[in-house]
Amino acid sequence: MFILPHNPTHFLCHDILLLENQLPWFVIHSLYNLTHKLYPSEHSLSTLILEAFSILPSLKQSCSSYKNHLHGDELHFEDGFLHILDLLRSSIVIPLRTIEERELKAAGKEGISNGPAEEHQVRSGSSKDKRDDKDVHGAIFDPYLHQIRTATDLSKADIKFESVTRESIMDIRFEEGRFCRNGVLKIPKLNIGMSSETLFRNFIAIEQCYHDYRNEITSYAILMDNLISSQDDMELLCKKKVIGNWMSDEDGCKFFSNLYKDIPHNKFYYVGLCKQVNDCYSSKWYTWLALLKSEKFSNPWRILAFGIGIFILILTAWSQSNNIRVNMHKW
Repeated sequence: MFILPHNPTHFLCHDILLLENQLPWFVIHSLYNLTHKLYPSEHSLSTLILEAFSILPSLKQSCSSYKNHLHGDELHFEDGFLHILDLLRSSIVIPLRTIEERELKAAGKEGISNGPAEEHQVRSGSSKDKRDDKDVHGAIFDPYLHQIRTATDLSKADIKFESVTRESIMDIRFEEGRFCRNGVLKIPKLNIGMSSETLFRNFIAIEQCYHDYRNEITSYAILMDNLISSQDDMELLCKKKVIGNWMSDEDGCKFFSNLYKDIPHNKFYYVGLCKQVNDCYSSKWYTWLALLKSEKFSNPWRILAFGIGIFILILTAWSQSNNIRVNMHKW
């Protein structure tokens, strides 16, 4: 099934991604081992699954990066997943945890896990989070404190958006600006299509159904839903290549809000990011600066007119100062 041509595989993906259709990993792995004895040169089961599902726009980057993450250790961790859907979710969240662990080790702090072996234990939560509850993974969700403005509102405050390539689509960062420009929100590109809603809905279902699973995908959906509330927001992010929308504009706007509708979410992953963005958005200086840019520097003619106006103002001030100086001498 995992080596069929792309078109048939694409139609199979919808049913395979449903949580209620998942077979235990050990069952699939046992069946695969029967064929692996006949074809020992074939890749491991997890690699084949990642390659098969990389045809989905939303999973292409994460599946590719996760294959590299598992390279050299895939046979050792082959029994570390619950089912296929858990493997695909891990392709998004595990690379991000690894990035955070590297950063914490570089800062001389204790990481999330003791290494890849702990990260790939059964995903029912046996790998406990060692960070303090006040950190991002343990922050209680507050809809008033942990929301950010829409993409168009942030743009009006001179906050830029930049598409980046990272190991995980969840690796969203904010780079603070300087005196003359506000910060940049760097977001890995996400392509959304017909199968994307099924995919993310079932990722969120895993987080709701399995004990001790973190609300990481749920937090991602909440953050992106905050950014996108209108077609203008979607058009802006598509223009910046943050979102690749393979759906209609209307369906694309509703995509993230439909994912977690009527789903309880107690903890939020992007607390620190929201605080950074909100602090920069609340600065009136950047709002005035963005307004000046849009009104006076939006095209070459306005820039020229603004420059001429400043030049005339300087000449007028110089002329007036000379007149005052001459009159003072006469007195």
